[in-house]
Amino acid sequence: MYRETKYQIQMLLIFYVGFFFGILKFSVARKSSDGVEIKEVEWGYNRDDYSPERWSEIFPHCGEDGQSPIDFDTDSTIFQEYDHFKFSNYDHNVPINVTMRNTGHSAALHFGDVHDMVLSGGGLPKTFRLIQMHFHWGSKSMKGSEHWVDGHQYAGEIHWVHEREEYDSITDASEFDGGLAVLGTLIKIGTISNPTFSHILDLMEKVPYADSPEVVLEDPLHLYGIISADTSKFYRYHGSLTTPPCTETVFWTVFKEPISVTEEQMQRLRSTIHHETEAEASEGTVMEENFRPPMPLNKRKVHRSWNSAAQPINVSQMSLVLTMLSVKSLSIF
Repeated sequence: MYRETKYQIQMLLIFYVGFFFGILKFSVARKSSDGVEIKEVEWGYNRDDYSPERWSEIFPHCGEDGQSPIDFDTDSTIFQEYDHFKFSNYDHNVPINVTMRNTGHSAALHFGDVHDMVLSGGGLPKTFRLIQMHFHWGSKSMKGSEHWVDGHQYAGEIHWVHEREEYDSITDASEFDGGLAVLGTLIKIGTISNPTFSHILDLMEKVPYADSPEVVLEDPLHLYGIISADTSKFYRYHGSLTTPPCTETVFWTVFKEPISVTEEQMQRLRSTIHHETEAEASEGTVMEENFRPPMPLNKRKVHRSWNSAAQPINVSQMSLVLTMLSVKSLSIF
């Protein structure tokens, strides 16, 4: 009787230990907004969880010296001539096996096994395929972008995440230097509605909560309209993912020319996406401020693809030139 009881207790212990570690194994991994698999940790953007200032406590890479985003000081950038980007199949309608997901930290389009949308040129050493794109925004249009330009923050930012073709997954690519190429498209407020952005908003409204089932794209989506009006002018530097695990393996390209959307479109975005599940969400708990603040540049160099030497001089420079000319003219007489 004693041996039988002891045996039953041992079996129960084995069952519960196995069950516990099964749950643990199931929950230790998730994906960041950039699509990289990470540990299951409650990180986020506000003070109630692991905000950006505390990410390095759990994810050591987030405290290293080559982090993103940054604030571009244009006068300190170095001119570098690059060949033109080649966007293969970006100007075609996206295939229908693309999904929209609420990641709990952003809204993202995932391109799955669509490998015909590839990026090359622009000074990149290899060919990269588009894996996903996601969005960053603020509670108001005076803030929202992750990258800043000369101390100015834009209303939002789109990140186009690409992996090198030789890697099997974005997680694998993120572990190798130069394994990822991310395009950053800044968003400004204008007066003309952006039709592609409206189409994306339609998809977002179908995944309002973190546990909303992903939505398969049913209608063609013309993505080229929201990359940039001028893809020949951009900033280039080496940095990191802007979300945990913050690995420093990214070729960053941020276009100088932002895209334009209306205030109504941005407000529609702000009121659509929640960072919580449907059961957890309450009125007023929409996702906002999902951007990391600029990180120190440290010893890195930032290049720009356009030559600013021929730019027009400003008013103060013009006044100085006119004064000098007047003095020289008077000295003649």
